[in-house]
Amino acid sequence: MPFDNVTASEVQRMREGLDDANVNETRVINYAIAISASAMQRYVRKRCEVVGFSSAEGAASMYGATTHDGDAININTEEIFPRPSLFLHPLPDKLSEYPTEPPQFLLDSEPLGQAQLRKVRETPGPSGCTEQPQPQCFQNTFWINGGAPDVMTVLQSECGLSIFSPNPKVRNHRRSYIMSPDATSCVIVACRVGLNPAFRCKVMSAMQHTAPDEVGSITRCCETFTAAMCHFDKSRGMEVQLYNALWEVALPAWFYAAASDESDEVLDSAERTISSLYRFGGLQNVDSDESAVPPLFLVEWFVVGGVYGSDDSTSILYTLFTAFFGSEEAGNCLLMPSFCLWDVLANSSHSTGRKLMTKPIQVAHRLREDGLCFWSFNTVPRPWHLGKEGVLYFCTISWGLLIDVGGGGCWPVAVKPQTRDYPLAALRHSLISASYRWTCPLRSEGLLTVSSGPLTDRVAAYLSVKAATDEGCCKAISLLEYVALFMRRRFEDDSDGGVVQGRCHCPILVRRCRWEKLNPSVTIRLLSDDNLLQFSTTPYCEPPDFSAIMRVSFDFRVKFGPEDVFSSDVSGILM
Repeated sequence: MPFDNVTASEVQRMREGLDDANVNETRVINYAIAISASAMQRYVRKRCEVVGFSSAEGAASMYGATTHDGDAININTEEIFPRPSLFLHPLPDKLSEYPTEPPQFLLDSEPLGQAQLRKVRETPGPSGCTEQPQPQCFQNTFWINGGAPDVMTVLQSECGLSIFSPNPKVRNHRRSYIMSPDATSCVIVACRVGLNPAFRCKVMSAMQHTAPDEVGSITRCCETFTAAMCHFDKSRGMEVQLYNALWEVALPAWFYAAASDESDEVLDSAERTISSLYRFGGLQNVDSDESAVPPLFLVEWFVVGGVYGSDDSTSILYTLFTAFFGSEEAGNCLLMPSFCLWDVLANSSHSTGRKLMTKPIQVAHRLREDGLCFWSFNTVPRPWHLGKEGVLYFCTISWGLLIDVGGGGCWPVAVKPQTRDYPLAALRHSLISASYRWTCPLRSEGLLTVSSGPLTDRVAAYLSVKAATDEGCCKAISLLEYVALFMRRRFEDDSDGGVVQGRCHCPILVRRCRWEKLNPSVTIRLLSDDNLLQFSTTPYCEPPDFSAIMRVSFDFRVKFGPEDVFSSDVSGILM
């Protein structure tokens, strides 16, 4: 089974659609909507049972987009916009596992969406909110400060990593977040890796009478999470990056963060950690009965974006769900149910070249029920001030996804205009590439040579950073060292013995690539905001500062070419 919260009949029906000689991409996406809605229903019922809520069926019925007939999955033929989802229609506090909004220090005082909600309520559709919530009454998107150092920001065509792992030397720990904004026809996909919650509870319970030094290391494993996020703007190359997100980045990074010991080799340390976890989990005899071993890891998958009806959205979502649900016979290897340590940690710059634990480690995959908001989940018809009178355009509701890496919460977000102060923003918005760019090294890349800043003082001054002109400005870094750098920047000890100090932003690698320097005579500055919207494939539903971003991008490309920014002998800039 690809996901532990999707039934066998649902998977079979999806695969039948994918294997159809006359496969219909839109139909496959609608199957995915139906499967997601059913997973939400089951989740709501379970949450109601856990907290003793008496009206489980009533609560679950709001998310009912499907009917079942044997192995068939049928979606209602009359579309609802937006179709209710737990991402935009969250459960009340007493039922929810996670906070219903991000922490206040990330938020602007004025929530996004009041004007947009007024527009929605003026359009044809269901009546306003009643006692049983209607699809229209979706949660506002939250304005986020784009310069917050706790947030790793993933922009269009980028893929990134964020890590939460407690430092035993400090008392308090700031959270780590990962966010991707500005998705209309684009699709944001994230995977979050941690120990399986049921197994984690077993381990924590068994540690009550354990030596403090061992408790510290195992507790760190139980509280360590990693999350990789991709912002897909095209279907070409997606399958490779989905695989990289889990097997080349998030899962190896978990071992580097939770099990790595600077005095030891990575594989040795990882093997000891797994053995300790099995022992505390009551699985000392794991070698004798492999079938009895529960999943040690849980990978949660989030999907946000992909406005209804867009050709780009259709292509990206179809490719995504083919990767999720395609048959194993077709070569699908994304959602593997197990792995060996060697396969995940080999090629590390600190591996010995010998195989250790050969027994596979079980891993479960789950579609995060409150992290699914794509297609008709994330679309509402609205008028457009540049559109035809009386015509409604399919507009996205949430432009972005924010995940609390350690806590697990996820929310609909947008970057507040004039706060796009994430590292090297102008450069990153200006990059034009046919391929995706990882903002961290991949495990299999080994050591990458990177510089500490742009090549020239002129570019550095424009970006408000230091140029890489000093000796020692270049160094080699692997994913292992990147994880260590990430954690050092998150925490440091002070002289009073352990108050966490906020460090600078999360480390980010901007890879060297090429773009065409624009002719200064190009009169981009003379174009109005409405004219600039025409550069978008979905001009009717872009974020409010889309035109400002375009102006920054054009201005940078008029002033600078790749030769001004990157040295030819480095893989990129690590800030």
